[in-house]
Amino acid sequence: MLNEITKILKQKYSPAEAQALAGILISESAEMTIIQSMLSNRTLKDYPLIISQIKRLLNDEPIQYILGKTDFCNLTIHCDSRALIPRPETEELVQWILDETPVDSSTRILDIGTGTGCIAIALAANLPNAEITAVDISEDALSLASENIENLNIDNVTLRHLDILNASKFEGKFDIIVSNPPYISEGEKRDMEHNVLDYEPHTALFPPGDDALMFYKSISAFARLHLTGSLFLELNQYFHSEIGSIVAGSGLSDIEIRNDMFSKPRMLRARNLK
Repeated sequence: MLNEITKILKQKYSPAEAQALAGILISESAEMTIIQSMLSNRTLKDYPLIISQIKRLLNDEPIQYILGKTDFCNLTIHCDSRALIPRPETEELVQWILDETPVDSSTRILDIGTGTGCIAIALAANLPNAEITAVDISEDALSLASENIENLNIDNVTLRHLDILNASKFEGKFDIIVSNPPYISEGEKRDMEHNVLDYEPHTALFPPGDDALMFYKSISAFARLHLTGSLFLELNQYFHSEIGSIVAGSGLSDIEIRNDMFSKPRMLRARNLK
C-alpha cells in the first residue's frame, strides 16, 4: 500500500515527500506501521478515508489540516483553517524562553497572536507556576486555542481578545512578552506555496496594508509600556536588521538575534530595562 500511495502522490510531490506523506497516512489513518502495511494483503481500496485524504493532498491542502493535528514541543496541537499551522521554528523560540526561565517561577507571560495557542500552551506545560495570557484578534483562533487548552488540561492560560494594533486601553504588566506576528510582505507572497496561500488564514500571515513591519512596531511600543523583562519575537528573516532597529528605537535594549535550525535569522530577544 505504501507504494500505491506514493505513486499517486508523486503526481504532486517529490519522491521523498510523497513517500513520507504516504507513511503518515498509513500510520494515522490505517493505524499500521510501514512494516505491517508491507506484510498486509490489504490495498488502498480497503481504506476510503485514505483515498479521500490523498485527494485533499493533491489539492494542496496541508497534511496538518487533513489530520486535524500536529506535534509541537512534544504536545499534540489540534489545528485547522482557523489558525496558522505551528512551525518547527516556533518551537525553537519557545525553547529559548524555557532556557532562560526557571521552571518553578511564577512568571507573567503574554503571548500576542496566539493562533492555535501552541506557544502559550507549550510554555504553560513546562512552567506550571507561570501566569500566561494569550491574545488574538481572531475569535476563530481563540476558539481553537480554547479547545487545545481544554484537550491538554492546561489550567494556567487565560485567553483574551485583543487587536495589538489598537491596544491603548490594555492593562497589565508582564515579565515576558512573546509573539509570532503576521510578517509576510507582498513581495514574498509571489513565491509562497499553494498549500499555505490557499488554506492558511491570511490574517495570520500578512499584515494589512503595505507595511510588513507594522506588527513589530506596535508590539515593540506595547512592550515598552507593559514589559518588565524580556521580549521574544519570531522574525521575518529578510527584515531582521530592520526589526532589530525598530525594537531598539522603542527603547528596549540588550537585543540578540538568533538563527534557526536552517541558519536563518528568525528569533529576537530584547529587554526592557527602564
